Amino acid sequence: MADLYAQIINAVQPISPNHLFFLEGNWWATSFDEHLRSIPTQKENIVYTFHHYWKSPEQGAINYILSMREEDQVPLYLGETGENSNSWFYALTKLAEEQRIGINWWTHKKIETTTSPLSAPFAPGYEAVIKYWRGDGPEPSGEAAFRGLMEMAQYLDLDSARVNRGLLAALFDPEYGTVQKPFKGHEVPGIINAADYDLGNQGVAYHDSDHWAVTGNPGGGNSGRNYRNDGVDIEPSTDPNGFAYNVGFTERFEWLEFTVDILHEGVYEIDVRGASQSGGDRTGPDIIFSLDGDRIGEVEIGNTGGWQQWVTKQTRTPELTAGTQRVLRVSFADREVNLNRMTFRLVSTTQREADEIPAEPELLATYPNPFTEVVHISFSTPEPVTAVAVLYDVLGRQVYQADEASYSAGSHEISMPGLALAPGVYVLRLMLDGPGLSKTITRPLVATK
Repeated sequence: MADLYAQIINAVQPISPNHLFFLEGNWWATSFDEHLRSIPTQKENIVYTFHHYWKSPEQGAINYILSMREEDQVPLYLGETGENSNSWFYALTKLAEEQRIGINWWTHKKIETTTSPLSAPFAPGYEAVIKYWRGDGPEPSGEAAFRGLMEMAQYLDLDSARVNRGLLAALFDPEYGTVQKPFKGHEVPGIINAADYDLGNQGVAYHDSDHWAVTGNPGGGNSGRNYRNDGVDIEPSTDPNGFAYNVGFTERFEWLEFTVDILHEGVYEIDVRGASQSGGDRTGPDIIFSLDGDRIGEVEIGNTGGWQQWVTKQTRTPELTAGTQRVLRVSFADREVNLNRMTFRLVSTTQREADEIPAEPELLATYPNPFTEVVHISFSTPEPVTAVAVLYDVLGRQVYQADEASYSAGSHEISMPGLALAPGVYVLRLMLDGPGLSKTITRPLVATK
């Protein structure tokens, strides 16, 4: 390697005396022997470039090359690194900035990835070609293979790629290591998906026992390899009443935090979608909920018979005060569980809010919106009413009607489960009739796949 470098430098320098040379070491650019370091040339034209993968992001791991920089008076460039978790990216970025080392992340875009700033979708035709090459599928025709390749080329367009927001925050947000920020807007009452915890570093927005890979081998971080690139383990979910992804591989003392806006004071019931194949004889809470540091509920998921055998467990909160930017923490106990989502339903208002019930019926919330299979409708009424909720498409055709029911004065919730609607815009009509009132409230809703 040193002889090749010397030949290249000797050929270029007479023509371009100020040409800059980046010299990589041996062993995947991690070893710089005395032969490479003794190439006869002007040191001011040399940069040592190295790689750093799956090792500690702390200074001790690069002291060998810092010493070499000092001894040879040659600048350093970290020419290739990445393939790790956001917490590792954040720590290594800080280290490189502190040590005045240039850095290049590998790479800016890959197919179906969490470890790059951009992720391109896998084109179905191209995926069929890959499966054939791996021996996992039939041989496609030449025409089909060409179409798949061209389709994949189109999918690599920036407009088709998904932006991995958490990774970009780890690289560029100066507050990433100290301030948690919402990954998605969460409202209570409403649905909160476990995988949609806040943006922020390990110990800021979440705590995971294995949040990066530092053993010299790939691994660590997100063991599920899906959706996000933190230490939190996220995998595809088959929960028919849940989100497409669930948090899993949980361990004792791990936790997630969510920034939430509590819209109404009162007591809430939390429906928790969980699964586990762990600890059949163990009893006690598996998941503990706290709000701004105060414990508000707990559930025992138990052994459900499989990691994707989903059940709903419930817990009831004490009275919660309304407010924005509240911090909900979800903590895990000894049993390893999978957690998909949490649905907060208002079951009773506080006396103060009951005294403040408006003179007219009010639609408090519809969630989730956009929706896939279920919509919850929260409303209040100043007097007893009969209520019915109906859903229409944009052509005015009725597509769903909830059962008519009677409600007392106060806050209530109507659910529309089992929806299987085409993606698009729909109109909700909530019709209320009582002795002294008759009112219809409308709200647009969006259905997605």
